[in-house]
Amino acid sequence: MNGTSLILCVDDEPMMLDIIEGHLHGEGYELQRYCSGTELLQDDDALSRCDMVLLDVMMPDIDGFEVTRRLRDSQQRFLPVILVTALGSTEYKVRGLDSGATDFISKPVCAEELRARVRAHLRAKQMHDELARVTAIKDRLVSMVVHDIRNPLTSIVMALSLIEETEDPTLIDRMIWERAGIQTRAALELCEQLLDIKQHESGGLRMNLWNAHIGQTIEEAIHSLDGEISHRQAVVSTRLEDTLVRTDHAHLRRVVMNLLHNSLKYSEAGSSIEVRSVALQDRVRITISDHGGGIDASELDNIFELYRTNMERPSQGRGIGLAFCKMVVEELGGRISVISEPGEGSRFQICLPTRSETVCSGFVED
Repeated sequence: MNGTSLILCVDDEPMMLDIIEGHLHGEGYELQRYCSGTELLQDDDALSRCDMVLLDVMMPDIDGFEVTRRLRDSQQRFLPVILVTALGSTEYKVRGLDSGATDFISKPVCAEELRARVRAHLRAKQMHDELARVTAIKDRLVSMVVHDIRNPLTSIVMALSLIEETEDPTLIDRMIWERAGIQTRAALELCEQLLDIKQHESGGLRMNLWNAHIGQTIEEAIHSLDGEISHRQAVVSTRLEDTLVRTDHAHLRRVVMNLLHNSLKYSEAGSSIEVRSVALQDRVRITISDHGGGIDASELDNIFELYRTNMERPSQGRGIGLAFCKMVVEELGGRISVISEPGEGSRFQICLPTRSETVCSGFVED
């Protein structure tokens, strides 16, 4: 089982605690002893970290039923509590379950039964904790996605309202049309990424592989963002070796668009962005470099993780765009990586095989 599992053992008889420790010896658990329910309830630190409580029922200060009830009322998480008792009647079992106990073990304690029940309830806790973790992450993700979709939709509604109120739509500033188009594509792109990620989680992203000119793919990606590039007054320079690569042209174009959009988003207006592609024997390397704010070292390790969210700093990303890039590149047998320092900009690199059986690895410097 989990070698770091902390189990709190409570009994007013030291010999009983010795027996429990002996039965669980060698199982890899960390055991902590208490001689009373009061002593246990006062140890907030251990209660916040523990994975299970083995609790005697008949104790002089506070009985196990009352301790269990207080644990149930004070703990905001799932914590298995197993009552260890010589009281075997149905009445006491019902009372224990009503107080919040998870299970019972009868005295005298059988070593095999104790070990089996502890393993079973620790497994249940592990599954419960993982479900709670994933649910919390997805709840935060939903909030951020709704926020990210609402922003472009709000801009679109404002643009449409202005158009509706204008007698001659031809007099409307071209920038308003461009901004509405940019925001519409942004909302659509987010929806498409979510659908692709869902498909990937359900069994794999469908790839349409064919021989594509990598330079053309990159140029199309840049052209798709012409409106945003113009709006931000950015300068995108390219140096492309038009290598023939067996890849999914549409998905790779979206990857380049994501990375380029990321550079535009986190760079000052008028900044320059460099896009390069180089053929290296059996692989091709694509780099997108900017001079934006860069990425904190603490965020680099999980920058490509799915569902990474930061509720304190939602502008740092919702964990979808870069996760989508990693998902596509790895499906194509390649690798994606980043070098960045705060205030020094970021350099994203994609390494793709030119032959489908080749797998790239590592960050290759110029």
